[in-house]
Amino acid sequence: MGKLGRLPKMIRFAKAARLLKLLRVYKLHEFIMNVEIQFNVHHGISRMVKIVILILLITHLVACFWFLIGFSGGEGEINGGWVYRYFLDKSPIPHQYTASMYWAFSTLTTVGYGDSK
Repeated sequence: MGKLGRLPKMIRFAKAARLLKLLRVYKLHEFIMNVEIQFNVHHGISRMVKIVILILLITHLVACFWFLIGFSGGEGEINGGWVYRYFLDKSPIPHQYTASMYWAFSTLTTVGYGDSK
């Protein structure tokens, strides 16, 4: 019974240890600042590159989630999701990824009008 009393402390310790991962982000920030100084990169250009990379990362995650939804909806042209309706289940992986990225990027950057296939 005494060991069970230490369990909440161990859980808090594990959560605190996960917070150490945030230090990696700080180290990355320091690395980027050092590169800016070393190569004399303007801070505005560096910020723009960071934003573009962040947008691409978010678009990638949304595209992967969108493909997962379309693939897990069932099988067949009638009962299946958008992957089966557009016959992407037998397409090569780069084609599937491109279709998902197109949808994600157009959805995240536009209002959504005009692309109603």
